[in-house]
Amino acid sequence: MVLLISQCNTTVRVFTDSEQAIEQISKIHDIEQYNKWIRSDNRIILKKVTSLLKQKGINLELQKVKGHAGDQRNIKADQLAKEGRRSSIQLDLRAAKNDNIDYEVLWRSNKIENSVKSFITNLSKRYNDAE
Repeated sequence: MVLLISQCNTTVRVFTDSEQAIEQISKIHDIEQYNKWIRSDNRIILKKVTSLLKQKGINLELQKVKGHAGDQRNIKADQLAKEGRRSSIQLDLRAAKNDNIDYEVLWRSNKIENSVKSFITNLSKRYNDAE
């Protein structure tokens, strides 16, 4: 959001407690090939950040800060999140399938009849190729 409201040709310094956000935004400039781009997490947001930086001539400085220092609930939440990332538990969506629920996936009022994953991959590729 700060990039949207920033003036053109300025330096913007963002303080964040998210090391992952800093790493992904820093690495996005190095991604040259589409195959690497399409597999990156949060690629649409990262593409928009990159686009805004170029369009507005913004020099972005990212600085890591310690977040929620000493907050016991945040420490516990961080611990649980780390455990979850390392967990081998898998969610089997086939077990959650319910034949009594009827649904359609639409995009711009058009029914998606093929694989939703395939549709999103193709749409993302076309969007990124167009820019």
